[in-house]
Amino acid sequence: MKSLNSRFTNAILHSFSRISITQIPMLNEFLSSSSQNSDKTLNLNSLNSLQNNNSSQNPNKTFYIETYGCQMNSNDSEIVNSILQSAGYILTPSLPSADIVLMNTCAVREGAETRIWGRLSELRRYKSPTNKPLIIGVLGCMAERLKEKLLEKAKIVDLIAGPDAYRDLPTLLMALEGSKTSMNVQLSADETYGDIRPIRFKDDATGAYVSIMRGCNNMCSFCIVPFTRGRERSRDFESILEEIKGLRDQGIKEITLLGQNVNSYHDKREESSVNIPHVNTAGFGETYKLRSGEGLRFENLLRDAAEIAPEVRFRFTSPHPKNFPKGFFLNVDFLIFFCLFF
Repeated sequence: MKSLNSRFTNAILHSFSRISITQIPMLNEFLSSSSQNSDKTLNLNSLNSLQNNNSSQNPNKTFYIETYGCQMNSNDSEIVNSILQSAGYILTPSLPSADIVLMNTCAVREGAETRIWGRLSELRRYKSPTNKPLIIGVLGCMAERLKEKLLEKAKIVDLIAGPDAYRDLPTLLMALEGSKTSMNVQLSADETYGDIRPIRFKDDATGAYVSIMRGCNNMCSFCIVPFTRGRERSRDFESILEEIKGLRDQGIKEITLLGQNVNSYHDKREESSVNIPHVNTAGFGETYKLRSGEGLRFENLLRDAAEIAPEVRFRFTSPHPKNFPKGFFLNVDFLIFFCLFF
């Protein structure tokens, strides 16, 4: 075992010796790559005119969603559900009865990608000429990462939408009437879907997810999230509290606050009566300086959430240890409303 670990360590060190940090692709390269594909991407402004008349143009069209990966993907599927139902599409719990099949994918774990490739192969039989026309769409992180490969290798994928393109799904679907495929994988610096109320799939659920931020700025060497979900941006503070109030009134008993780096939440659009500076945990540095300045932070959000819904149990995921400075848990008196294990 010792010799195996030694060989593994030497292999890692050898790989680093051959790669300069300047050779590592940074986020701006992914953003520019997306903009180069703009000829294959529909204009997002076209959605405004579509929302006024889309319901009448899509009578009785049904859609089916399969979700793979993390809690963020589960919450994103609920956002997609809300967007499509608002545009006149009808959710169906059965794949054979669907006109549209959407797969919300994960690119963080290799196992999840393998399952999706296998699932796409299984769906080929539903695309046969003897069956009714079926639209197959791939959403989420895998769509963002693989883009063209999904169209070329799978051959049955009609629609591709990255995590920041869900508002454009009605437009992308309508574009398929005059095109074989449609795609939008552009990352956004400000999209949080804060004004969209997710439609949950289970009416009798006692728990719910609430997304408070999207993207990540940490750029860890092992992680693909900044390249598939974009840079970190926090959702509007008041929109989060309004969603929590709505869930409280629906009888939800447990709410999980979601984000790629949830405890670095910082809404600079809102002014706080107490300016809490950004402080890292001792021993951690900060690559990006975007978290400095005034605004409402994670501590403000936890406190207000506990005050407006004292009967609700809260969890949050996934925090980063560098954003829990010394004394954080000793200085907050509202943590009795939060689960000990996140």
